[in-house]
Amino acid sequence: MCNETSPKQSIQKDAAEHGGRHDIMPQEWPEESGSAPYLVLLYRRWTFSFMSQVLRKGARQLLPDGTHLCQDDLYKVPPSMEAVYLDNELRRIYAEKDGNLTQTLWKLAAPTFVPAGFCQLITVFAQIAIPLFVREFLRILEENPGESVTQEAMPFVSLIFVAAVTNAFGNHRQRHLATKSGVILRSALVSSIYHHSLRLLPSGRAGLTSGQVTNLVAVDTQKVFEVTQEGHLIWSCPLSMVLVTVLLLLILGPTALVGVVVLFSFVPAVERVVRAMIVTRKKRVAVSDERVEIINAMLQGMKVVKLNNYEARYQERIEEARNRELVYLRKELFIWALTLCLTVLTPVLASAATFATYVLVDDSNVLTVSTTFTTLLLFSALRFPINYGGRLIGKAAQAVDAVRRISEFMTREIGSDIKASQEKVLIDTDESNIEAASSDAILE
Repeated sequence: MCNETSPKQSIQKDAAEHGGRHDIMPQEWPEESGSAPYLVLLYRRWTFSFMSQVLRKGARQLLPDGTHLCQDDLYKVPPSMEAVYLDNELRRIYAEKDGNLTQTLWKLAAPTFVPAGFCQLITVFAQIAIPLFVREFLRILEENPGESVTQEAMPFVSLIFVAAVTNAFGNHRQRHLATKSGVILRSALVSSIYHHSLRLLPSGRAGLTSGQVTNLVAVDTQKVFEVTQEGHLIWSCPLSMVLVTVLLLLILGPTALVGVVVLFSFVPAVERVVRAMIVTRKKRVAVSDERVEIINAMLQGMKVVKLNNYEARYQERIEEARNRELVYLRKELFIWALTLCLTVLTPVLASAATFATYVLVDDSNVLTVSTTFTTLLLFSALRFPINYGGRLIGKAAQAVDAVRRISEFMTREIGSDIKASQEKVLIDTDESNIEAASSDAILE
């Protein structure tokens, strides 16, 4: 029979391990410059070895009442990613850029987003190199049927392994840095929106509802975060297409242009889909703001709602707004699905058109093993960026609209910090006085 440990005993055990103290300071972030020698720091950044101790303890924990991960096991947030620092930096850069929010966000994310682009470049070249090494390996097998080709083929096998490992390391590092950039932007925007909303003058609050502010914080900042994940596909996808086109021309000749034409023929269709998604999202966001405003008014005036038996009327209004929102949401998701279908079908149709043209244009054209598999791998190398590029198109459209909404909010007139404190008190007082009137107005 195993010994069970109560939560209290577990806490006492952790306290004993830490010398009886629970206020142990978290460890410094291991990727910060100067935290270790350069080679050790480089190893940490590319292998994430600093997470091993956290994963080992997590594997040993016996939930719900055994050893467990706690706050002391986590690393301290680096100073460059603290909310206070990011808020100050965003407002400082925003003032330097004369209120251009797009340039402000770029400068704020550049220290991590640009290195992510370098990792993405490594990934692109590694993905393109693998089909070439496979082609040489298959050619050796074709030229020496039934013979031992270990000595001739081993270098290409090694190169395939090195390219695959390089692709894996570059891809994971790029995702880490891109995610870090998204966290920076989202944290800075959320802090600045809250800071800006507390300093709004009465003229700046004109026409502004709490639902709009809530959506700015909860939805629009999330859209900016999401677009950073595939942001580098804006340039890496065209680069991959150019490299694949050149290699296909060298392997298949001019017939490869048929597949390239098929790839680019879908661009106008994708552009129309993107425009439709932007229009649909603008309509959906307006309805979402209305629904959130009704919910906020109900929660703020809960006493009035209960005393006057307004629950059914509020429920009717909220469901009516939600139904209208779902119409636009369903349309937006349908457009998103159409974009994904286009991006998935494009490489398949391009490879099929290329093979058909290559075989039919000349009877002497024969699809050998090396040629066929190399061509398939090259088109497969395009499938990943094109598929994620389709996601990027939708996310970019949403992020552009989100930045526009946040930028419009940031241009609202604000006062000094002292005035903001006084106004906040007045706002709270006014809201408590007009609570009942606000609820009646919303219902009407």
